[in-house]
Formats: sequence, structure tokens, C-alpha cells
Amino acid sequence: MEHTGIYNEHVLGFLHKKNVAICLEHPAHLKLCVGLTRGKNDKVDGERIATYAYKERESIRLWEPPRAIIKKL
Repeated sequence: MEHTGIYNEHVLGFLHKKNVAICLEHPAHLKLCVGLTRGKNDKVDGERIATYAYKERESIRLWEPPRAIIKKL
């Protein structure tokens, strides 16, 4: 999943409660990894992110929610 700041907090919380494995990547990193591409829409972006995740499945870090004290700060 692309990190979009506060915009994906609710989805992350929901998926975490359901014990879903989540990888959160910076959009610029994903853009660099998939290279120059033409055409941009949600379906194409989803396919590119899925391909990236599959190729990097051995090395990607799974997302963990921030500790309560960090979130409070």
C-alpha cells in the first residue's frame, strides 16, 4: 500500500484488527522501483504495486502500528 499520510489510517487500523499483513511504502520509492510508466489510474497502480510486492516479498517489512505513546505525541 502507498503511504498517504493520515488518509489511510482508518484502513490500516481496520486491516490490522483483521490480522492482515500490511506493507506500507513511500510513493516515491514505488515509483522508482517500477520505473517510468505511462498511463495512471487506480487499476494500473494496483497492478504495479502488487507486482512490486511479489518481486520484493523476501525483503519487504510488514507495517506495525505506532506505539500508543508515539500516537499520542
